[in-house]
Amino acid sequence: MKILLVEDDPTLIKLLTQSLAAERYVLDIVEDGEQGWLYGSTFEYDLVILDIMLPKLNGICLCQRFRAEGYSFPILLLTAQASSSAKVQGFDAGADDYVVKPFDQAELLARLRALLRRCSASPLPILSWGELRLNPGTCEVSYSDQLLRLTTKEYDLLEMLLRQSHHVFSIDEILDRLWSSEAFPAEATVRSHLRRLRQKLTEAGAPPDLIGTLHGRGYYLNPPPQQSGLTGNPNSQAAYLAFLNQTWRSTKPRCLEQLQALSQATQGSQAHILHQLAGTLGIFGLLPEMQIARRLEDYLSRAEMGAEIEIEAEIEAEPIARLVRQLQQAIGQIETVQVPPASSEMTLPAPARNAQRA
Repeated sequence: MKILLVEDDPTLIKLLTQSLAAERYVLDIVEDGEQGWLYGSTFEYDLVILDIMLPKLNGICLCQRFRAEGYSFPILLLTAQASSSAKVQGFDAGADDYVVKPFDQAELLARLRALLRRCSASPLPILSWGELRLNPGTCEVSYSDQLLRLTTKEYDLLEMLLRQSHHVFSIDEILDRLWSSEAFPAEATVRSHLRRLRQKLTEAGAPPDLIGTLHGRGYYLNPPPQQSGLTGNPNSQAAYLAFLNQTWRSTKPRCLEQLQALSQATQGSQAHILHQLAGTLGIFGLLPEMQIARRLEDYLSRAEMGAEIEIEAEIEAEPIARLVRQLQQAIGQIETVQVPPASSEMTLPAPARNAQRA
């Protein structure tokens, strides 16, 4: 399979190159939208990955151009813009999927496989999670090759969890997805179905906590035994973590240089610098630092558009220069990072630092 990556963040390019090469994808990389159009319209690709914030021609315009010219390959937008309006704009431009930075490498690869399967002859691939198998074509479920006898709702619950295995489903979400408004049961009914489903999975040999509970939030699939992290091989996970920290050591000086350059840049380039910086920090799971960068980006973007900015009390207390210094100090203290989590909604492991935060 051949993939075109249109991305201008060198850190993200390095990490994606390693991940995609490990999956034996053939990868072409270009760093601006015009080059993306030249490559995409010249060579044949099975899939295209686009950042939205690109030099020369942004990802939204490039996506629209591909679709207007009749190119039907799957397009995945990869960006730090998480707003609903940005996602709607991306899908309306012709994108097939939209992934927000920071993202889990394993989830991104799964999304790529799902997009590629849509172009194959197998519209109903078997869903698997460790030893668990669910065949949508035959509605058969097995664990370690042992067939499970599930009710319709138990099957639907398990299929929903498998199809979005990195999502935490609240009771309300489960009710909305699996029950009609005419037959809206009590929350206790959902818990009863989940309890029986867990019991049947455990009797077949699955871990008792395969379906996990995040108290106050909902239900999700725990990683299968011996398959936590990016891979089932702990040595491979350790190797990836070593690679991630090696990349951080070479990336950290560039992040600090970008912050130093903000005072000399125009407003427009300031916003772009902060957008790229936020994406880079998200790659390494540094969410507090990423949120500061996004806050600065949003403030400067509104200023660039000439909008009347109402200075809020918290902005007055932390002017731009102070936020930049805060971000410089925070980045300067980060010596090592952990593997980014599977979902930005989950609790993040704190990066190891060589000093306490001020």
